Amino acid sequence: MNYDFIKELKKFAEKSDLLKPSIKKDLEKNIERKNGKVYSLSDHIQAIIYSLLSNQRPWKRIEENINEIDKIFFGYNAEKIKNADPAYFVKSLKQISCGNRSIKKQMNGLKYIIDVLEGISKKYGTIDNYFNNHKSVKDGYPYYLAKELADKNDAYKLKNMGIALICEYFKNIGIDIAKPDTHIRRVLGKDILGFSNNKEASPKEAVEYIKEIAEKNRMTQKEVDVLLWLYCAKGYGEICTKDNPKCDKCVIKDYCNRNNTNVA
Repeated sequence: MNYDFIKELKKFAEKSDLLKPSIKKDLEKNIERKNGKVYSLSDHIQAIIYSLLSNQRPWKRIEENINEIDKIFFGYNAEKIKNADPAYFVKSLKQISCGNRSIKKQMNGLKYIIDVLEGISKKYGTIDNYFNNHKSVKDGYPYYLAKELADKNDAYKLKNMGIALICEYFKNIGIDIAKPDTHIRRVLGKDILGFSNNKEASPKEAVEYIKEIAEKNRMTQKEVDVLLWLYCAKGYGEICTKDNPKCDKCVIKDYCNRNNTNVA
């Protein structure tokens, strides 16, 4: 397997000015955590809300309204959010076109999620103490912690969050992992880069392949994830899209099975 395609994607992102200051700053969170930063309860709430809002919708609109979103959620003050009517959040987000198909359910579940986070913090001192000392994180496979937190039978289940959204939450607090979203899973599938034998890589496969690619290129998993996502996402690179891929402009077509084998 040739892993050099990610270098071409990095050149593309830099040349196309896709690595905006906000994205570069976000990538630095991995370094901050590695250097010992402890994220506050408000930081964790913010990271979770950003993750929830990314569900089944383009991120561009969220990014454009991020300051307004921060205000809507009271600067991520736990008590103010818990005491607010969930309908307020739904209405406010819809007014700036930042809702999604699950927004009502997500906002109704926020108090429960905060209660879970506060319970972890009370038991372990900080939420990060629990995460950092979890066996899967210490072993370099935080995917398994994400899987636990997505499990309805787990004591710390994060309501309305599946594995992909929890991985996004982890990324937002500097845990080095990829988010196995539809873009990533499709690109890693057999029709495009061919890492998986399936049309779409499974979430577990996607996370493992990104880890492998990162290690081969001495990058963080988050950086690999971001470069792939930027190449596909609406409002950003928009090259390897699902419905109308711009194969004629693709900088990694030499690595692509669609180009090499004419896969439909």
